[in-house]
Amino acid sequence: NARSIALARNRVGDDVDPGALDEGTFSRLYGAVPVGFLRPQALDNEAWLEHFVTELRALQEAVGGASPLGDDASLRDLARFYLTYARDLIDERKYADVPEPAPRGSFAALAARASRDARNSREERVRNGLVAFAR
Repeated sequence: NARSIALARNRVGDDVDPGALDEGTFSRLYGAVPVGFLRPQALDNEAWLEHFVTELRALQEAVGGASPLGDDASLRDLARFYLTYARDLIDERKYADVPEPAPRGSFAALAARASRDARNSREERVRNGLVAFAR
C-alpha cells in the first residue's frame, strides 16, 4: 500500500500493529484500493497530489504511526507514480489488440504461449521497478 511504500522509501520500519486496528482502519490501510487512489472528479492532477498527501498523513495519524513518512515532496512523487501506474492499468489501448484464443494444441497456441511468457516477463520488470522505486 502507499503508506508502506512511503515508509520503505524513507528507510524506516512500520511501527503499527495491524492486529490492534479496528476493522475500518485496517481496511483503509490494507484494502485493495490504495489510499487516495480514487480521486474526486472535481480535482485536477495537482490538486489530487495534495489530496493524496493529505489522505496519507491522515491515515498515518489514524493508525497512530510514529514512523516518519517523508516530506511532502517525496509523497507527491509517490502519488505521481500511483497516478501513472493507475492510468497505465486502465488504458484501453493496453487491451485493444488482444486476439481470440487459438485452438488448443495448435501451432498458434504454442506461439501465443511464447508471447504470453514474454508479456509476463515485461510485467515482472514493471513489478520489479515498483519494488526498486519503493527502496
